[in-house]
Amino acid sequence: MLRHPFGPVVCNRFEKHPTITELRVPLDPVVSVVFVASTLDIPRPKDMKGFLVDGETAMLIERNIWHSASFPLDPRGAHFILISDRETEGELEEAGIDGVPSVYTQMVDWTGQYELVPDYSGLGESYDRLA
Repeated sequence: MLRHPFGPVVCNRFEKHPTITELRVPLDPVVSVVFVASTLDIPRPKDMKGFLVDGETAMLIERNIWHSASFPLDPRGAHFILISDRETEGELEEAGIDGVPSVYTQMVDWTGQYELVPDYSGLGESYDRLA
């Protein structure tokens, strides 16, 4: 189980997992913002897309998809269960086979360089007006 606290939706850290898929299941009915990019390279700000995810929808993140943490839009924060097709905890750390360490999770940190802040101006408008 993972808890994401409430706070400003300012994103500058992303990760991807080349060996696992991740199913993020919300335990609280709280809308969240998540950023993703499907590039195999280090993502650039223009590669990232932000999504509003309602608190009743699970999100499947495929292998090699850059993604952020969830940013709950409720002051109480939100809890999630992460389900994967392999042991995520070992995958997130430097796991070793036969004494050879391997880093399976790739991280990018834009702290001090870029930050993604969502624009909520289109919320409430019909989808066809935003296209």
